[in-house]
Amino acid sequence: MYNIRNMIRTIVLLPFVLSMVWGTPQSVEEGKALYEMTCFTCHGKQLEGGIGFNLKDADWVHGGSREKIIETIGKGFPEKGMMSFSAIYKPEQIGALADFILSKQEGLRDLEYKIYHNATVENSVDWGTQTPSKSGLARPPYINLNLPEVDQFAISYSGELMIPYTEEYKFNGVIRQKDGLELLIDGKPLEVNLTKRSTFEMKMKLTSGTHSFELRYIKNFKNSDFILMLIGKKGNIPLSLTAYHKLHNNSHIVAVTDKSKIVRKRFDKLPAGSICVAHPGGVNYAFDPRSGSVNAFWLGKFMDIGPHISNRGQGSSRLLGKLIVQPKDSLQLKHNLSSMPLSFKGYSNLPGPAFDYEQGALKVTVSSIVTGKQLSLNYKLKGANVGAVTLPFPTGLKVTSDDGDIVGNVFTVSPSKKDDFTITIEGGGE
Repeated sequence: MYNIRNMIRTIVLLPFVLSMVWGTPQSVEEGKALYEMTCFTCHGKQLEGGIGFNLKDADWVHGGSREKIIETIGKGFPEKGMMSFSAIYKPEQIGALADFILSKQEGLRDLEYKIYHNATVENSVDWGTQTPSKSGLARPPYINLNLPEVDQFAISYSGELMIPYTEEYKFNGVIRQKDGLELLIDGKPLEVNLTKRSTFEMKMKLTSGTHSFELRYIKNFKNSDFILMLIGKKGNIPLSLTAYHKLHNNSHIVAVTDKSKIVRKRFDKLPAGSICVAHPGGVNYAFDPRSGSVNAFWLGKFMDIGPHISNRGQGSSRLLGKLIVQPKDSLQLKHNLSSMPLSFKGYSNLPGPAFDYEQGALKVTVSSIVTGKQLSLNYKLKGANVGAVTLPFPTGLKVTSDDGDIVGNVFTVSPSKKDDFTITIEGGGE
């Protein structure tokens, strides 16, 4: 029997939920305009994720409530590459952004499962009153018929289905059995008709908003793998864990066209906190903000941040291409043969990549430009006399400069050029 309490809650509270959680139509439209002006470059045009996270699924690293989203946008996470927007936008504008993001939520939420051991199709289950052997919240909120720890079982999933657009959808899936499977949307059962290939498709018009969702399954076949996808004109929404894995793409290559890019994520093979820079033409390097050193240099494609996205920030992005400069052979500025204990102040990308440091009265700025496959690093030192300035580099790396002498693998800056000098790293062929 369908859970009447959930159905009443959906019918009676839905207008209130739309008003309080998703904001007014005017607020959502204002948020959309702000998103399309600022946020899409990192989070994707459809909120699907890019350099930043997917903003329309159920996974929220810093909280998915309206309050938490507003807090995240306002304070940002500069150490992870997201600036603070509280100095740019008014509180009501940030609230509108949150309303727009919430209006585009999709998929299952608050998905509760109930498992009944030793239940069979013949004996059935009294879904409304029978006490389950085990219950809990599905995390992540996807249907997984392999969740039970027994061979013979029944399982139900109930929760909310969030739809961003009003249109006709298709519930498309694959399962080996028809008997013992029920799917109910807003209390309405959908008929499951299997083809010879164990596929099924059910059409249903859904309005944007929140719908009650319930799936009931009694195992009647040896293999209980299950795929369920909600297919719409504007995209597919995975509802089962298997569908999520099939749809999910672990690869997301950061493309660089006419402007340089700076990315601050977790990177494979690089020290924690490294910042990666890509110039057009396939010239890339990594900067260690703790030491002010260039700890990687490579040519070709920039990086794949797919693992970072799919693991919600816990996976390491992959650098693409062979490293010409390795982290162990980083290029670090020295004075009087000692490393400079510089304090990192920040970076910018206008008009090009630049990193700012301080050491007492000394201020250091490191910027980069590219010519062909050559990377030129410009160092500006102001405010103090630092003595002899050198920059060791790894053996075998070709470095040139008009601002000092190179002996072996050490570049020594001319006294007259200590305040402003440039070195060039030869990339060669790819």
